[in-house]
Amino acid sequence: MKKFSKKSMLSFLTVSAIVATTVGSFAVWDTLETTSTGTLSVASPIVVSTAEMAPLTETRTWDEVPTYTGNVEFTVEGLAKPEDAQLTLTTALKEGDTIIDSSKYDVEITQTDADSGLTGGVDSNVGASNEYQVVVKPKADATDLGGKTLKLEVTGTLAKKANP
Repeated sequence: MKKFSKKSMLSFLTVSAIVATTVGSFAVWDTLETTSTGTLSVASPIVVSTAEMAPLTETRTWDEVPTYTGNVEFTVEGLAKPEDAQLTLTTALKEGDTIIDSSKYDVEITQTDADSGLTGGVDSNVGASNEYQVVVKPKADATDLGGKTLKLEVTGTLAKKANP
């Protein structure tokens, strides 16, 4: 057996005392860990929806190409800051699944309420309900459209304003 010097023995006892103190400094009733919790409400997704348009109404005057008028409404749900959004409206006139060349007709979209933010097919005043009137007028030389049943599609695309 090896003998320890007084200095070695003192160092050994000091280290032993530190370990014993550290290990034994926590009592059973001590709380050494805690957790904080918070709740969050996940927002619903933003949803833009619309219903099928009623058949467009024909208006005809003598020696004029007929015009066709209808209304379309887009509903926007879950939009937290409508002032930062815009709704872009695009149209397509179709025969079945075939898109009619847009040079054969004109489309005019106007907003039906007084608070119109609609300019160039972009509505900058998006609300929960957005109603528009659509007027389609075939061009005088688009005689090949006569007698056909056509379908007007109006698409509303919601996006963040470029400079809200």
